[in-house]
Amino acid sequence: MDCKDDCSCYKVRVLTVGKQFLKVSLLGSFHIVQAGAGSVELRSRSQHLLAYLILHRHAPQSRQRIAGQLWPDSADTQDRTNLRKELHYLRHTCPAIEQLITITKSTLHWQPQIPCEVDLDIFETALASAAEADGAAAVGFLETAIKVYQGDLWPDCDADWIYSEQEHLRKSYGQALAQLTRQLQALGEITKAIATGQQWLQAEPLEESAYQTLMALYGKIGDRSTALLLYHQCMTTLQTELGVPPSPTTANIYQQLLLAEESAVKTTTEALQSAQPASAIPLSLAAPNATSTLVGREQLFGSLEQWLLSTLDKPEPLLLLTGEPGIGKTRLLEALAKSAARDSWHTCWGSAFAAEQLRSYGVWIDLLRTAHLSESFPQLGDTSNNLQNRGQLLDAMVQSLRAIASPEQPLLLLFDDIHWLDDASTALLHYVFRLMGQGPLRIACAARQQELQENSAVLTLIKSLRRAKRLQEIAVPPLSAKAIGALVTPLLNSEDGAKPLDTQKISQQIYSDSGGNPLFALEVARANTGETSDLQGLIDDRLQRLDGAARDLIPWAAALGRRFNPEILALAASYPPMQFLLAMEQLEHQQIVQPVNPGASASFDEQGNYDFVHDLVRQAAYNQLSLPRRRIIHGQLAKILESQMVEDDLASQVAYHAGLAGNHALAAKSCVTAASRSLRLFAYTDVMQLVNRGLEHSHYLPSCDRIFYSTQLLRTRVLAGVSTSDATTVEAQIQQQLADLVGLNLPEAEAAARQALAFLKYIQENLTDVHQQCLEAIEVMPPIPRLQAENLAANGCCLAEIERDMDRAEAILLEAQSLANPLGASISDIHLGLGCIYRYRGDYDLAQQQLTTALQVAQSHTPNQRDQLNESHSLANLAMNSWDRQQPDPGYAKALLELAPNLPQGSNATFADALIALYAYGNNPDQTGQTALTETLSQLDQLDAQRKRVFIASHAAEIALRQEDGVIALTYASIASQAANIVEHPNDMAVANALCVLSASLLDDHTTRHHHWQLLQALPATNLSSRAQLLIAEAKQTVKQREKRIED
Repeated sequence: MDCKDDCSCYKVRVLTVGKQFLKVSLLGSFHIVQAGAGSVELRSRSQHLLAYLILHRHAPQSRQRIAGQLWPDSADTQDRTNLRKELHYLRHTCPAIEQLITITKSTLHWQPQIPCEVDLDIFETALASAAEADGAAAVGFLETAIKVYQGDLWPDCDADWIYSEQEHLRKSYGQALAQLTRQLQALGEITKAIATGQQWLQAEPLEESAYQTLMALYGKIGDRSTALLLYHQCMTTLQTELGVPPSPTTANIYQQLLLAEESAVKTTTEALQSAQPASAIPLSLAAPNATSTLVGREQLFGSLEQWLLSTLDKPEPLLLLTGEPGIGKTRLLEALAKSAARDSWHTCWGSAFAAEQLRSYGVWIDLLRTAHLSESFPQLGDTSNNLQNRGQLLDAMVQSLRAIASPEQPLLLLFDDIHWLDDASTALLHYVFRLMGQGPLRIACAARQQELQENSAVLTLIKSLRRAKRLQEIAVPPLSAKAIGALVTPLLNSEDGAKPLDTQKISQQIYSDSGGNPLFALEVARANTGETSDLQGLIDDRLQRLDGAARDLIPWAAALGRRFNPEILALAASYPPMQFLLAMEQLEHQQIVQPVNPGASASFDEQGNYDFVHDLVRQAAYNQLSLPRRRIIHGQLAKILESQMVEDDLASQVAYHAGLAGNHALAAKSCVTAASRSLRLFAYTDVMQLVNRGLEHSHYLPSCDRIFYSTQLLRTRVLAGVSTSDATTVEAQIQQQLADLVGLNLPEAEAAARQALAFLKYIQENLTDVHQQCLEAIEVMPPIPRLQAENLAANGCCLAEIERDMDRAEAILLEAQSLANPLGASISDIHLGLGCIYRYRGDYDLAQQQLTTALQVAQSHTPNQRDQLNESHSLANLAMNSWDRQQPDPGYAKALLELAPNLPQGSNATFADALIALYAYGNNPDQTGQTALTETLSQLDQLDAQRKRVFIASHAAEIALRQEDGVIALTYASIASQAANIVEHPNDMAVANALCVLSASLLDDHTTRHHHWQLLQALPATNLSSRAQLLIAEAKQTVKQREKRIED
């Protein structure tokens, strides 16, 4: 139940330092590495302090200014105190700090006296040197600065004082990229200049001069198409983000590129016209903008090559690739054409278009142009379908293609998007294949499966070929998650500079959103990197093909989420069953949604659900809803989900939809229920989010409802674990609720608030405040008997665990039991508290029985209702009871260790490790055992789990005393004494001081023995545990024996 001092503490990466004594990084992330010692781990506030001093390293900084910046919400005296504590912590954690910071009474100054490398200093020094140099020297300095800039200044830091520094450094980085690009351009290193210019554009996507420079560079190497594309990207970005057109300078560069393009086209046309038509050879297809290798299609492409390279005298079927838009059909055809060209095939390409379905022979005209044969067939330019010499035309086409195709150089015809073929082109395709399907000719086509059903001519052709077994159909599947990652990672890395871990996470999200569709995946990746994307247009085109009922159902499904229950959808949208089934059938047919795959990722309850094939489609449909329509839809969904809820299984969904509908009362109520459920399921991050969301909704409610829901939420928040950095804020929230409760008759809310405050103080080991809050909570009795029993049990157990007011704790627990028994209720707190009391009194057998019962009750519920916190407390107390009765059982510690990952962040796992190490040390008290035990004690100290530290160290001291090893016994007894003094727990102090007296006596260390005996004498002699009383009696006997020897 103990929590680490600061949950914002960052795990610092280990780097190799070389000869540097210390290396500090602020760009991209915060980390410190010390030579010979590895990484240095600091808590969040210490990182803030060091970062602030480094950023202001050019002059001493007053303590008052630093404290005000780092603790802006604290009073002047308190923030100075916080600063002193932080410096003390730094000295303890990183002794080298004394040689890094010059510390005076009024100022602090980052002024390293030892070798220390700071990436920020290297960056700024390199920029300053570049400003004074030129040519190759300036390039070297700029490259150094850019290389060291691994990312924005400590992006994880959200302090107000760092924002201006982040912006300043970001601007300096952009200027460095601009200077380096221009320097490289001046030196004639165009390739490197382009690469740097792309980095510049990525860093400053609204900087028009970056577009201008890159357009000029691409124009210089003759890549005018990319240069022109950059202009359109610039125009779109400026219009979208700033509402302005490109400047005249950019427009002039664009016009010059256009003139150069027209000149190049004219030259090429003249060269073609001067060539002899008879010797024209079909052009090999170059796949535009295609990557050099296929990604995730290796096995499929192997089948295509096998089809292509089979024996020429054997009749091969027409190849048809089918799949949804963007799935990669065109890319496969391009790769096939490229492979064919390497094997000396002629390749001719034609694409059909939706807008040209009335353009007769359009695809053939385009195909013949690639072979320079279009002038041989002027009839194809006639748009009439009633040509008198149609037969002659078809025969002439076959003869011309036969003249091109030969066994030495076969011919490959590729037709893309044949679902848009006009009737005449379809007939010609059928005729050519029927006459030339055997020999040195292959025909490969690609089509969208759904649109094929709408083109009767093409559909007739396919059915005919299918009947004749002359068709090889291949459905192109979505890419795997691994393939999508390989596809988008180069784009993300080249544009974004993302680290591998970040890129992997982004790639996985892109796969999830795109459903394995490579086109969608690339568009999402481009959107992530700031490039222009036509994703919305692609999705709108898909949705427009739905009829009215299916299209109207999409917004309701989109509001439900990526995965949805069709029964909930039907109820919410109020569709009659038959209409709903027809609409869902069309959505499946159009590959908008798909049934959940009943695999390992889907639970039994989800196997009747649907998924959107692409979450991008869902997002686009949802974004088309106006705000009022969204609220209406979400409100209806919240009511339907609430009516279908069994216990609390849909509570989080109800809270989500009610919140979006503006129904704050239902949202707050559901957040309370959902947060409690998440707590039982160990989903502590979800607990925090639900609590914060519930508190926001409660703010809009009347006072009584607001306080009632807020106190329930805050209690759940505390039970989920509170870091030291958040404790002050959470305590202030609880105290505010208690203040608001004055004068209101809300006993259940007050009990919840006081329980939350008591538990929060327990986490902080502020036992005096815990005691006070428990007593006050007991005075607040809810009207319902079961709640009364639970309230008494929780507070009585808390008193027993802190070992304060044990007689009253027992009376309270017995009263709780008398209320619970008639109700048939089993409350684990009652048995846990009584077990603690009996252990304290030395009734170890009774304690064992009660604690075992507490454990069984905590584990007796269903997995979703299991009381994990009381289970952990029961296991910990059973383990301690076994040591106190001198029959240690490591099984309890191992069970606690296994349970620890499911618990809130705290010391449970470390305490379990310490108990196991103590057991090992007891069996074999050698140096290895001492080292392991000392390490766990140090970890408990870092977690500020002082009472657990007292327990482990005191029993280790007893083991050493039994071995008559006074040095080790005094070492562990001193550790126990130090920890007991921190929490100021009388019983722990008595145990520790008694052990120090016994250990010092064994060593004849009279000074130490006398000191701890005096401390022991000053402690109250009543209300101590049985173990403490026995140790005091033994210490007293030892002192008397010593005094008697002196007298003798």
